[in-house]
Amino acid sequence: MQFDAHTDTWPDDDLTRVDHGTMFYKAVKEGIVDPARSVQVGIRTQNDDTLGVNIIDAREVHERGPVETAKKIKSILGDNKTYLTFDIDALDPAFAPGTGTPVWGGGLTSAQASMMLRDLAGINLVGGDIVEVSPPPSIPPVPPRSPGGPMWRWRSCACGAGPGVRGGDPAGGAGRVQ
Repeated sequence: MQFDAHTDTWPDDDLTRVDHGTMFYKAVKEGIVDPARSVQVGIRTQNDDTLGVNIIDAREVHERGPVETAKKIKSILGDNKTYLTFDIDALDPAFAPGTGTPVWGGGLTSAQASMMLRDLAGINLVGGDIVEVSPPPSIPPVPPRSPGGPMWRWRSCACGAGPGVRGGDPAGGAGRVQ
């Protein structure tokens, strides 16, 4: 499961090199990732060859809403082992301006991302990462909750915490994330 503005499936058959724009192309081609059980969420760039990966672009998230989008994601993932990668540029630059590969407006809101990640509780999550957080010095610092929020929600998925859970929630709970 990938939250991102880009599909990262640009063709490159040179297996000696991997970069941030080709990694999923190579992972699908090498059989590491099963495209039928994979989903990319928040995409805002065009790449005509999806390699069979399920795409839920940012517009669909805006139109469908985060709750229904999370249900669709769960139906794609099923009970399969899932790795979550969250590229900060999945969020609209208004919420996370500091990224290595920015994409102009129309991205996910922090509220949409938070709700989707929380509603994904119970998936068979085996690991995850957050990437492309790179606030340039000329931009005021990104509030720590922007990059930290997806990680908290990822933790919620891993622990099976669902809607209504309070505690270490950086969006307003009283506890601390351990």
